[in-house]
Amino acid sequence: MRQSLRTSDLFEERLDWAIRWSIFRGVPPDLLDGLLADAIRVELPTGRFLPDAGLSLVVEGLVRVSAVGPDGRQVTATYLRGGDVVGLPKAAGQEYPVTFQTMSDCRLLRIAPERFEGLRARHPCLGWAAAGQLARHLDDLVDGIVLSALGSVRQRVIYHLLALSAPSSGTSRRTYRVTRQQLADSVGSVREVVTRVLSELRRERLVTGHDRLFIPDPARLRGEVDDLVGRNGHSQAELGSRSA
Repeated sequence: MRQSLRTSDLFEERLDWAIRWSIFRGVPPDLLDGLLADAIRVELPTGRFLPDAGLSLVVEGLVRVSAVGPDGRQVTATYLRGGDVVGLPKAAGQEYPVTFQTMSDCRLLRIAPERFEGLRARHPCLGWAAAGQLARHLDDLVDGIVLSALGSVRQRVIYHLLALSAPSSGTSRRTYRVTRQQLADSVGSVREVVTRVLSELRRERLVTGHDRLFIPDPARLRGEVDDLVGRNGHSQAELGSRSA
């Protein structure tokens, strides 16, 4: 029971932080309480696919949004992390053939769509905030198209390493625990090719480690993709700064 209480307290602490980074940050407390009244707290392990993510606030962790072809090949659309809301397009009446997979242990807050709609009607700024998150995901999609069409596999690996990382000590970063196959799926390549690129990056001392890669100088890595996607300074490769 004591452990359960500690876990619950931690969830609420992380929830407060996530709300401050989310589209709900400008909602008055009394209206926000109504939204959260019957919300469901969900905890998921790494690697879990979400067949129906519904409308959920990512409280903690990282979720990959991807499309899967008939042959099993995958392409990453975007990443959702603490403060992002899963299911905004569906709430706006638009559905896409994408899957959601947890790339780390995740905490989600499942929100009733009708409560969200009621709040949006009473608080118009919520709609603009939601549009801002969707616009950022559109930036990610454009970056992905540019990298697939014009970038090298090395540049795609670097882009996703930065997106899959969070701040560590100083200016350095460390990736979430990710397998070579998961990274290959994110990049849209095969494991053998991604492994060769990672070996190159290690020889050049741009990354170290294995399951959780350490990036001592993110600016050096970012410099290799800036020519292609540098215009979106706060896209996937930058959002790790939000990780607590």
